[in-house]
Amino acid sequence: MQSTIENCDLEPIHALGLIQAHGALVAFDRAGFIVTRSMNAASLLGHLPDMGMKMTDAHFDQTAREAIGRALEKPELVQEGVQCFGAANRRFDLVLHWSDGLLLAEWEAKPLNVPPTTHYANLVQQSIQQLQRSAASSLGQLLQVATDAIRTLTGFDRVMAYQFLPDGSGSVSAESKRAQLASYLHLRYPAGDIPAQARRLYVLNAIRHIADVSEAPVAIEPALSANGMPLNLTQSTLRSVSPIHIEYLKNMGVAASMSVSIVVDGKLWGLIACHHMEPLSVPHAVRVSCTVLAQVLSITVERNELSQRAMAESRIEDLRGHVAHALASSEDATAGLLAANEAMRGLIGCDALSVLMGQRVGSFPANLDRAAAIKVADYMSDHRHDLLVTDSISRDVPELDGLLTEVNHASGILAIQLSGTPVITIIWWRAELVETVHWAGQPDKIAASGPNGLNLRPRKSFEVWKETVRGSSRAWDATDRFAARELKAILQEVALNHIRAAEHERAALLAIMGHDLRDPLQAIDMVVTLMGRGLVSGGDGAKRIEYSSQRMQSLIAYILDVSRLRTGVGLAMDVRKTTLAPLLYATFDRAQQAHPGVEMTVEIDDLGDCLVDADRLVQAISNLLSNARHHGDMRFPIQVSASRYGAQRRIAIANRIDAGASFTPGPMTRPFNVASSRNSRNATGLGLGLYIANAIVAGLGGTLEVDRIGDDARFTIVLDDSPLSTGTAGQ
Repeated sequence: MQSTIENCDLEPIHALGLIQAHGALVAFDRAGFIVTRSMNAASLLGHLPDMGMKMTDAHFDQTAREAIGRALEKPELVQEGVQCFGAANRRFDLVLHWSDGLLLAEWEAKPLNVPPTTHYANLVQQSIQQLQRSAASSLGQLLQVATDAIRTLTGFDRVMAYQFLPDGSGSVSAESKRAQLASYLHLRYPAGDIPAQARRLYVLNAIRHIADVSEAPVAIEPALSANGMPLNLTQSTLRSVSPIHIEYLKNMGVAASMSVSIVVDGKLWGLIACHHMEPLSVPHAVRVSCTVLAQVLSITVERNELSQRAMAESRIEDLRGHVAHALASSEDATAGLLAANEAMRGLIGCDALSVLMGQRVGSFPANLDRAAAIKVADYMSDHRHDLLVTDSISRDVPELDGLLTEVNHASGILAIQLSGTPVITIIWWRAELVETVHWAGQPDKIAASGPNGLNLRPRKSFEVWKETVRGSSRAWDATDRFAARELKAILQEVALNHIRAAEHERAALLAIMGHDLRDPLQAIDMVVTLMGRGLVSGGDGAKRIEYSSQRMQSLIAYILDVSRLRTGVGLAMDVRKTTLAPLLYATFDRAQQAHPGVEMTVEIDDLGDCLVDADRLVQAISNLLSNARHHGDMRFPIQVSASRYGAQRRIAIANRIDAGASFTPGPMTRPFNVASSRNSRNATGLGLGLYIANAIVAGLGGTLEVDRIGDDARFTIVLDDSPLSTGTAGQ
């Protein structure tokens, strides 16, 4: 025989073939024939029809016969709690319900001196009003009101509100008791105290009453129905009790009990557990009142949880916006994720955060174990997990046990992963939460010999038993999971936008290659043809070929620079001390000679020496001048100025905005500006020059400012004296 917890979980407690002795059961088929009954039915109810026969006026009392007749005729109109009489004029509550095609009639003995139903109705009404007044209070206060009310209704010695925890165990959150009894408030009960099939029954049947723990159960005959199965007593009010549970109650010193289910969102959220030290029969009307009260409590708890969830989701939505903005406003996805770290930590409460783009790791705090984060990301990739949630790594994912030992032993992980190139992984860590749990007795059931041989037996002692629990973190709740899924959706949306942008850039690049490279190639081909026919002199042809080649080289250099920036390689920089003024004069002179029809005014102060890459700086200035020529109104001069303010150098290039053109200052962190291609004088220009100029200036440790002053657009390169080492821009 099994000696594990499975003995409890597999016990068919809904079909034991027994009922409690304070009542009788008779089952009818749809035609009204009796198919089974409890062995005490005749002694409690008087003369009964033989098995397989129908009832007549000689059986039961008139009230019971009429209620049973109505239920057989119209199954949907089953009545509960009909008062009737049995043998020796004994009073009963008749409760009817259908089970697997059979009408189960249960007569429950009704105690003497029971107050009228209106008495309980008034008490329930007052209790519901108290619950409604307490709805906005703490959960503990709400449960306390409910336990006090049910104790008043029933007269039990102890009433407890028992709330289930994520691991299946339960904690006593409120208690109303007789003063002489020891308190169970805040004690923890193990999950095994309520086996899985018992929890299912608590959801299906809102109330469960055991009137006398010591009372011998009564058998149902025949034990099996016509289909060869035991009678299904799931909804029965008289259903007998598991021997293990009877022993459990006796060990607690409990002689009678009642449990009322608190069901939230279709799941068993908790129980109102009632104990009495002597046998106690609770009338049906009282139990119905308690059920109504529990339903109001369930609705109130669910409403409170929904309200809290709504507030949490509203907070998540705000944080979601911060994360989305940080990602969308950053050119580099990694930089955007790292910049959003505070919002992501606010999104989901954690002790640490890791952000991975492939093997690149950002850690908050910075001293997190980088290898641990990579190990989690690799595990998720290998097992194709896009969401990983555990509050106990050692229990659920032993392959990852022992992570982050340099900082603190991590016991909880909530991680999301997006496949792609590179793979993005975000990990929220929670440290081990060492907890002292006060159990109501040592929680383990023990294997021992009993009437049926070796089997599991419930604990005998319920004195406080302390246990130090290790290896687990604070549990991740439904709101945490919701937030993780929301962030994953943001990342997918941003990734899709990047894909769209990349497709646009690829199309733009093909347009440039197809148009701008074709023109100089055609020009070279034409010159060679003309030279072959002697229509163009060698010197003139060489100049034309040189000009077309320079255009091709310039365009190819642009494309290479953009490619380096977009792939994160950056622009190579050779930083040296350079005297700026002569370099700038030479740059503007060459530009004036190359475009004699364009008027320029140049004012350059003494700028001294500065650490720059001279060639890259000239490239940036040339790009800005080209932008001014293509987009400015050339009836007005391009204004160039360079000045020094302390350690800062400012090189400004301004042009009059072309009539009809729109100009709005903004960031230059993306190439391929579609608006620039709409300029009739720059049909194939796509913003590469400004994009590269901005990257060069940033690589030199400076900034490129863009302003509109009246009718002029002004671009200003701002350089500082801060020392720079040779490196790359745009990384």
